[in-house]
Amino acid sequence: MSLESTLFEARAKDKFQKKEFTEALELMTQAILVEPENMDYLENALILAREYVKSPEQTLNITGQMLILEPKNTQALLNSAWALNDLERNQEAYDFFKATLEVATNRDEILETRSGIGISSYFLGKYEEAKYQLEAIVEAYDNWTEGYAYLGWTHYYLDTLEKAKSYFDKAIEISEEVYPFAHGGRGLVYCELKEYDLAIEDLSIGLLENTTWVEGYGKRGWSLFEIPYYQNKMELAIADFSKVIELMGEDVHSYAHVVRGLAYYEQEEYASAASDLQIGVLENFGWARGYATLGWSLYRIAQNQDDYLEAKKQFDKAIAIDDSDNTFSYGGRGFVNYELEKYEEAVADISIALEGDKEWSLGYEKRGWSFYEISEYGGKNEEAMADFNKSIELISGPENSYAHMGRGLIQYENADYKQAAADLLIAIEGNPTWGRGLMMCGWTLYRDGKKPADYLQAIEIFNKAMELEDEYYFQSQFGRGLTYYYLEDYRNAAADLAAAHSAKPEVGVIRMYLAFSYAVLKEYENAEDIIVKMLEADRNDCDANRLLGDFAILRKDAEKAKIYYEKSYAVCKNSCVLKSLAKVEQHQGEDVNNQKAFELLSKAYEMQKEENLCFCATVELIHAHLQGIGTHVSEQAAEKLIHEGLKRKNDHEKFNCMVAYCYHTGIIFDKDPKKALDILKKDVAQYPNRMLEWYYIAVLEQELGYLEATTTKNMVIHGINQIEAAFFEAVQEALAKNEPLPFLYPVK
Repeated sequence: MSLESTLFEARAKDKFQKKEFTEALELMTQAILVEPENMDYLENALILAREYVKSPEQTLNITGQMLILEPKNTQALLNSAWALNDLERNQEAYDFFKATLEVATNRDEILETRSGIGISSYFLGKYEEAKYQLEAIVEAYDNWTEGYAYLGWTHYYLDTLEKAKSYFDKAIEISEEVYPFAHGGRGLVYCELKEYDLAIEDLSIGLLENTTWVEGYGKRGWSLFEIPYYQNKMELAIADFSKVIELMGEDVHSYAHVVRGLAYYEQEEYASAASDLQIGVLENFGWARGYATLGWSLYRIAQNQDDYLEAKKQFDKAIAIDDSDNTFSYGGRGFVNYELEKYEEAVADISIALEGDKEWSLGYEKRGWSFYEISEYGGKNEEAMADFNKSIELISGPENSYAHMGRGLIQYENADYKQAAADLLIAIEGNPTWGRGLMMCGWTLYRDGKKPADYLQAIEIFNKAMELEDEYYFQSQFGRGLTYYYLEDYRNAAADLAAAHSAKPEVGVIRMYLAFSYAVLKEYENAEDIIVKMLEADRNDCDANRLLGDFAILRKDAEKAKIYYEKSYAVCKNSCVLKSLAKVEQHQGEDVNNQKAFELLSKAYEMQKEENLCFCATVELIHAHLQGIGTHVSEQAAEKLIHEGLKRKNDHEKFNCMVAYCYHTGIIFDKDPKKALDILKKDVAQYPNRMLEWYYIAVLEQELGYLEATTTKNMVIHGINQIEAAFFEAVQEALAKNEPLPFLYPVK
């Protein structure tokens, strides 16, 4: 032993004491260079390299020199094998472990060697040999954590999952600290056993140690995708598969794109789903579910017919590969066929889908729409209604807005406006920017309107529809105009109807109501212009002739009024026109024929009673009985008519005034001016535009000793909007002079 090598050794020992292991190894290497055949130096250096510096490369350099000196040196062979194992040179490690086993003599060396053979066999995929060797070791050393972990992995790849789980459990149990290697393996086992919540927990621990573990991210992503608890958190699954794709780069397997595509689909990110699935199906030609999901993704993002045709191709492929997945594949193709307006084919496909899933609410809804669209040709509204009912039975409320919409439309067509309104309100709650739904809901509320609140709700819905400025703007504005008309807000009615008339001047009903509105507003020139256009389109237009009759009355030309009213009645047999004819007979100067007037009023009354709509003939007939116009005075006959009218419960301004008049005067009812006032105030609370009632309220308030400012204000505001305000100037003159208001019979 030379002095130089001794000095190197001494300095190495000093560094070792200071735990400067790398420097100690360098010094021992210098000593070996001086004395290359010194086995003590080599063994000390091996201990430093293997156990302290943990350098497999330096370990191999040292053991190589040792084996030159002693080819069957057990420690040199064994440490070479472990170093090769650390370097993942698995076949070489396996060969060295085998060579070691041939020369090992003591029990510990043999068991350690067999453990090495087991581990290297595992890495070489020789799982049966790995199992044989490792089970022998853990039987001898039942506290060998790593051995149990490798046995768990071995059984995992042998697909003996329960065995694998038991070994992983043991490794984790005896480990003194968190053991990601065993947790990761057990996570894979849990994933295969479909215990996805446990899989997620273990795989997350496994990934703490190995942040580039592709299989770990993939299996955790799959578990996140599958477990119900996480179904609303698909972004976690997407993140894991994105990591897999990032780590694998160009070598990524289509499986990662496939499952990420499925996760994107569940997350309703259909464009991303389609992008991934298009990659996935390229390498999975026989994957029917993939084609079907791709079809659904393309359907969800389709913008035009070509897009729908591309989606249909994917469903066709899925069905050609496997037609057993009825609901998903046939259902999807049925939805596409609906968008392509192939309604018969849509019904056929969705019917097959519903055989596979009789609880598929959306399927019934779409088939219902398909039946509805073909009803013009095949009379399928009954089938459509049955499907919409079934869909709503399964899922009701705004979540199923389209089914409520479809059912509402059929109810609207059947004139069942109350039920239609109920369904359409639900439909637009679920889809508040659906132009057609808003428009139809507004029309339904208008049709079903019984009181001002109904009409105001209709206007609110029409406003929302018009804000969208879509293809349903015209119908919405027209509907709003009619609703304003029935609210007796003739100024707004005229504005909307004029705009609608400008957009579509050929629609006769718009001209009619626009003319009515202008007439009520006393804009007679505008009204007559409209009427001329109505008569140009149809000389026998009953509404045009009726309006001309009204204008003739305003000009006190009873003869012309009679001609126009008779023309109107000859065409449409309208009870209100008949009532107007009766009034003409009462006001023809020398030609007054009250008896004929009474006969006409009686006929009009019978018509209106049957229609249960207007009360104007009833009021005039009551007036005739009370005044003896064309008949003898009969309070009893008038009382009968009033009680019949009260039973009909229809809000009519003149009828309410008549009832109030009877309380006011003590005719028929006990005299009670306050009761009369209450009746009228209740009515104007709902119908604030009713000038005649405001006038009568003023009469009653003045008689009771007070006249409220709001009453006179409303008389002024609303008085100019009514044809019935012929006496309005006299009322204003009395107010200006602070004189008592003249009592004018409320139906004069």
